[in-house]
Amino acid sequence: MDLSIPIRLKPGVKLDCLSTQILLAILVASQAYQALGARSLTVTSVCDGEHSEASLHWIGHACDLRTKNLEASDEEKAQLARTIAERLGNDFDVLFEGAGTPQEHIHIEYQPKRRSN
Repeated sequence: MDLSIPIRLKPGVKLDCLSTQILLAILVASQAYQALGARSLTVTSVCDGEHSEASLHWIGHACDLRTKNLEASDEEKAQLARTIAERLGNDFDVLFEGAGTPQEHIHIEYQPKRRSN
């Protein structure tokens, strides 16, 4: 199976602070989107958009991925987010946000967890 769907950027998306961890997350997400039957993946925000001052978007450790264009139920989209989270591991938070709204998306952030010795 070819796992190479196109990755598109919403107009205005800024990548100048993109971290390598989020680049990896986008590539992992593209494979999960492909498995769901999507023909492409659209990144809607990285170092741009409307986010809080404390958001990890501003340092390139977060991205948002479009889901409203997917021919899938809300539960399938939530499962897509869980699949991406499983593949990325504990240092990433992956959330399906705004289900059923025009702002619906998957939010991914790289936030390493402290490990006890």
